[in-house]
Amino acid sequence: MNVSTKQVSGAVVLVSVADLSSGERSVALYASDMPNRYRTTDAVQITEWVMQGIDRVGLDDVRRRAAYAEGFRRLSRVRMVTPQLTARHEQDFPKANRLTVAARHAANLSLYAPMSADARARNLAADVDGACPCKGTRTIPLWQDEDAAVGLACPVHSVTMRPAVQA
Repeated sequence: MNVSTKQVSGAVVLVSVADLSSGERSVALYASDMPNRYRTTDAVQITEWVMQGIDRVGLDDVRRRAAYAEGFRRLSRVRMVTPQLTARHEQDFPKANRLTVAARHAANLSLYAPMSADARARNLAADVDGACPCKGTRTIPLWQDEDAAVGLACPVHSVTMRPAVQA
């Protein structure tokens, strides 16, 4: 079972694992019945859990949560996550270890089920679930005095799109 049907905006859409980015696969696995500490290389079982997660929370929600998780990861890497963003992330993903396991399985699944060009284009899509520390300026201020200001380029909003990888 590597195809799922999902109703999106009133239309029935066929979803295949190839149509999902790595982050979307991770979120779908997190939402599935996958055990918290499950270790396997069985691509068929992992694919079934991905489809179960899509059926459980819906494709739109999986994509939204994947973008928020990537935005949270980027801000975490530069230690700029606000308490509000942490609370929302923990609400979506209360079991941090489960998300790590899901991400590992999603990455391994890419060996058996490569992503489509559209999925690769969305692979590192990032967004922030709430107010970003850059406040829409694309720069996070670190310090400022009367002569100079230093800021960090927002890892979510100032990232330029890389050209798509040619197959």
